[in-house]
Amino acid sequence: MTTPKQYAEILDQLLEEVGEEDTEKAIGAFADLLKKSNDLRLADKIIEEYRNQGVKRVYVTSARQLSGEMKEELRKLGDIEKKIDKSLVGGVKIRIADTLIDGSIKSTLENLKAKLS
Repeated sequence: MTTPKQYAEILDQLLEEVGEEDTEKAIGAFADLLKKSNDLRLADKIIEEYRNQGVKRVYVTSARQLSGEMKEELRKLGDIEKKIDKSLVGGVKIRIADTLIDGSIKSTLENLKAKLS
């Protein structure tokens, strides 16, 4: 029998192998694995074990290269996966686990436009 800790390690490896855009598919495939193994009942314990492993990846999308100081601060949280998206205009988006911090100028302008409409 596979333990929740072992499943959490499998999930972590799976998420490390897929890109940010495929995370939902990977989690769906993992849930299918649990269902086929009759271990779906362990989901809460697996999530708890996964969270106890600590944050390992920090996804950062920015309009341009990150400064050395910014990289250093983000490395304290985990491994950084960087992506450049010039459509952000400026600022940065940071995703850690299921938390998104959107400090992009694009998002700020879109929010302002929505409020003025």
